[in-house]
Amino acid sequence: MTRPDNSMPILDPPVTVSNPSRSISVQTTQGFATHVNLTPAALSGITEAELAAEIVDVARFSRARDMANRADRMVAERVADGDNEAECRTTLHRVN
Repeated sequence: MTRPDNSMPILDPPVTVSNPSRSISVQTTQGFATHVNLTPAALSGITEAELAAEIVDVARFSRARDMANRADRMVAERVADGDNEAECRTTLHRVN
């Protein structure tokens, strides 16, 4: 979908989420994990399976935050066009 002036749509900025110890960070863009950063602390005293599970947990949270940001932007655009915010949010949550 293009904007009224036929320019390309605005891409949402990437979302970066870290675990509480900040040893694992995942960047998500348009619903896809695009970067995973690990500090040396993330690799010590943990099995590969535990590390993989932690990476997946952070990636899921990053994706959820990205989806929420995109939903907020879509609602804001519709409200700017004159639609009712509550109806937009209800429809968006029903569809997703």
